[in-house]
Amino acid sequence: MATLNQLSIKATTLVILAMTAFAANSVLCRLALKDTGMDAGLFTLVRLVSGAVMLALLIVFHNKEQINLKQLLVLVPKSGLSSLMLFCYAASFSYAYIDMETGTGALVLFASVQLAMIGYHLSTGNRFNWIEAFGLMLALIGFIYLLFPSASSPALIPALLMIFSGISWAIFTLLGKQNALELSATSNMAVSFIGATALAVLLLPWFVNTSDIALKGIYLAIGSGAVASALGYAIWYSVLPIISVLQASIVQLSVPAIAAIGGVIIVGESMTIQLFVASIVILGGILLVFIGRKP
Repeated sequence: MATLNQLSIKATTLVILAMTAFAANSVLCRLALKDTGMDAGLFTLVRLVSGAVMLALLIVFHNKEQINLKQLLVLVPKSGLSSLMLFCYAASFSYAYIDMETGTGALVLFASVQLAMIGYHLSTGNRFNWIEAFGLMLALIGFIYLLFPSASSPALIPALLMIFSGISWAIFTLLGKQNALELSATSNMAVSFIGATALAVLLLPWFVNTSDIALKGIYLAIGSGAVASALGYAIWYSVLPIISVLQASIVQLSVPAIAAIGGVIIVGESMTIQLFVASIVILGGILLVFIGRKP
């Protein structure tokens, strides 16, 4: 039997890998769009297809539920809304990064996810104590400051696309909690990825520019879909049972910081004062919301 210390080391390692994978999605997308000039629609299509293939392979080779791919395909229509939300998240994520830097995009994305989840929490009849209310107000102030027009703030359309991406991911997450398919998290994710891929195949070819396809961009999209998305999500859902809900919420606040560092080192972007201040205020406010909740 594993000791508590061994479990702690395992959980910490898996969390670091998962958060790095989440941040890598932003870095890989921005790198593909900026350095290779890859079309955002094509990046989304390749990302979803490669993610679906990787998740299907994980199920085939690590199948504790004895589920075959035919059974997964039958379940795809039942996951229609989840598939739609996953598609909306991935597509708006890619198009937002056409004109948005890595760290800024990750901050807007994860702040939108957390604020949407908090909004759902309030809509279900829950109330905040004063610490949580102050934290929420602080996060909103930071969000407004980040989007406030200046030389370093994100353009309005990319910012709105990334906010929509975050809200879509929040809805996808909430749907996953209420999912009636009675499958493991990996299998549910595979079903949604297959459905989102079908939507991408139907819709994105009408918007994809295939006149100049760079092989490097395809590789980056495959890395985003198969590794950063599929394997990243699989690792994350494997670690969730051995950490607390509070830990799971707080640790995701590290993703924008990791993405910003990746953007500076790999993509060659700069860290602006506005992004740094907004990051501290937004993430600090959301952190207060989480630590202010009494058991």
